[in-house]
Amino acid sequence: MDLRITARHFDLTPELRDYAEKRITPLTRYYDKILDAHLIMNVEKHRKSAELTLSVSGQNLVAHSVTDDLFASIDETTDKMERQLKRYNSRINEHPHLSEEEKIEIAEKLAEGIASDEKSR
Repeated sequence: MDLRITARHFDLTPELRDYAEKRITPLTRYYDKILDAHLIMNVEKHRKSAELTLSVSGQNLVAHSVTDDLFASIDETTDKMERQLKRYNSRINEHPHLSEEEKIEIAEKLAEGIASDEKSR
């Protein structure tokens, strides 16, 4: 998994980078075919936000969180992504008899459903 971390409007400290890596790396145990991870952290006055985008099977899963602390934002974001990955993995594995192309087609539909669920929250 390729992990990219972006800091907006502040300087990224090594401590914060290490913490983010420790929280994101274990997500591979819920779905082992994660291709790319991109964490964007943003600071605006007292609002600290974190957005995590994972590329899986040609799809993007996105989780977002806003709190008063960057560490808490990272925690919430990774927790949301963990739930999405568990759901995504279980739905993909419900169809073990399907070909790889059929699984990709189902994955696209699932990613659209997950994205619409996150937008409604």
